[in-house]
Amino acid sequence: MKNKKLLVVLIIVLLFLGFICQKTYNVIQDMNEKESSYYDNPTTFYYLPQEEQDLLLEEMSVATSEEICESLEKLITDYVNSNEKLTLNSINAYQDNLIMHEKWNQKIYKNCFVDVEVTLDNEGMTYEEREDYVSEIYDDFDKVMSLDVYGTFKLNECNMSIKDGIRTLGFNYGITNNGEQPLLNQPEEELITQTLVYDFVNSYRYYKLSKFGIIDGDLYIEIPINDVYRETDREKILKEIPEICEILYNKIIASPDAKKYIEDNDCKTITMSFYCPWKKEVITHNYAIG
Repeated sequence: MKNKKLLVVLIIVLLFLGFICQKTYNVIQDMNEKESSYYDNPTTFYYLPQEEQDLLLEEMSVATSEEICESLEKLITDYVNSNEKLTLNSINAYQDNLIMHEKWNQKIYKNCFVDVEVTLDNEGMTYEEREDYVSEIYDDFDKVMSLDVYGTFKLNECNMSIKDGIRTLGFNYGITNNGEQPLLNQPEEELITQTLVYDFVNSYRYYKLSKFGIIDGDLYIEIPINDVYRETDREKILKEIPEICEILYNKIIASPDAKKYIEDNDCKTITMSFYCPWKKEVITHNYAIG
């Protein structure tokens, strides 16, 4: 009788241990599948909990600008070389750490740009076939980018120029800056000064802040002007730009936080650039600090 009880207890223990082992295996499998799914298809990123999203972005932030740009250039070069009808002429990838979100007071994470020029061997192809082939290239390019971590999270726009010996075709592959996307993690001292500028620019009807940050000792502020159609409004905007620059400059210099940000980054000048769409030119005002 005792032996039977011991046997029953042993069976129960073994079944329990087997259940625990299976649960552990399932958890490990789930983790592996999640990680594999993320790296094989980065779009699954947006289905992860916020803590995991932050961790993955932090891990990607370890890469330098040069490493990211080299990776994107290699990715695109490999794609072009795999296409028998395409020959790579030139490629240039660069990162813009100043670019702002179109609607928010934050910088975007997708801040890499690539310019590519290729030659298409169009022998035996009609005009319509060339057009269709460019559309196929775009679709293939989209698949290649969407399955790459940097292509998904760092590439803002790729401008591909396709020469076929008759004319130049091509496309702009990219994103809009107002959709769902990761945002750049900024130092607090930079964000405080950026907020000062952002709030000031947004207090005016026809302006927005598109770029902000320090490059080579210069605090660069880029402010596109919204297009307006009434000539009286255009004249008023152009006349008020110098005054706006003076007010903004004085606000920056008068702010202790902004002053510390400038001094800590050894900034010597402030540049404010206004893009005027109806004149298609940039109006720039420069100020020396000190």
